[in-house]
Amino acid sequence: GYNVSEGHAMEHEREEGLDDGFVFGNTSTGNAVCLLIPTVVKTQMKTLKNSAPSQFDFLLGLTLALQDNDQFLNDNECWGRGDLLESGLKALAAAWKKTLAKSNVELNIDGTYTRPGVESLLGKFENAILAVNEDGQTNLSFKWWQNKTDRNDVQTEGITERAW
Repeated sequence: GYNVSEGHAMEHEREEGLDDGFVFGNTSTGNAVCLLIPTVVKTQMKTLKNSAPSQFDFLLGLTLALQDNDQFLNDNECWGRGDLLESGLKALAAAWKKTLAKSNVELNIDGTYTRPGVESLLGKFENAILAVNEDGQTNLSFKWWQNKTDRNDVQTEGITERAW
């Protein structure tokens, strides 16, 4: 399982500038990420089903980790239609969509900063996923939003990383 102490230590190293941000990855690690996303999302959302704030926190942590180490999007053997990358991203997007349908009170988040900040993060992650499609080999999507109008209102440009 996930070691919380190690996760906190890694985040601390990054915040303190001890981690240069260079992540080694290859096709095997990309495949592993693709394999784990749908399983982890399904398992954790079920485990945390009685706590919307815990589901939100889990999804935020997972999405931050995936965005910070997004080499798996391009370096994997699971990119075909209906393959693990697509199903994993669909599972993650569906979990976000269901979670963000809840009120700020239910999620125990601030509506002024937290929700817009998370929506910006999701918009940036979606943009990174859509950029993978530019080679014409994939048709990935990440529809985390409730409706297209809401997605169009999400600011993704000019946002300083971790500003929220």
